Amino acid sequence: MYILRCRTLKDQFTNENPFIPKSNRDKFKNGTNKKNMNPDPYCPRCKQNCMRKFNGRLIIGIGLNNALKAFEKGFQNQDVKQLLESLIKDVETLMPNLHSYNLIKPIKVPRFGNKDGADHLEVYNKILSSLKSYPSSKAAPSLTKKDFEEDDVHLTTKSAERYWKAHFDAIESS
Repeated sequence: MYILRCRTLKDQFTNENPFIPKSNRDKFKNGTNKKNMNPDPYCPRCKQNCMRKFNGRLIIGIGLNNALKAFEKGFQNQDVKQLLESLIKDVETLMPNLHSYNLIKPIKVPRFGNKDGADHLEVYNKILSSLKSYPSSKAAPSLTKKDFEEDDVHLTTKSAERYWKAHFDAIESS
């Protein structure tokens, strides 16, 4: 199983993208470098182009790292719009028979209410703005502070299940 992150597919066990050589990933630089990174369509597990056969609906959860780490060296000057364009290009290249895709917006976390959270909230809002031009879940499950772990970032297990179910149901009914 592969987990789709904001730029690449990642193996859930190794957290590496087996479809793009490491040297190419390192050159991409958070969307600011517009070099063409051609993904390798051959699965490292089955050694076939198994994603080409996928003709279902893909749901892509957009994470918070780009907002939470916005001011760390690796995330500075990121081009969120370019990252999303690149993600969709990779998906369409690797899965040409895909029926459709939908994005799930990142969660607005209580940590954004902290004293230095305003800067991170600005990046979060930039991400939301960039997502407007893509098919997205229309669900808006309400979350309160008690739905989050002590770190004010991660949802509790029960809240996460409710959150994702609301999005899956909204996408399925659209």
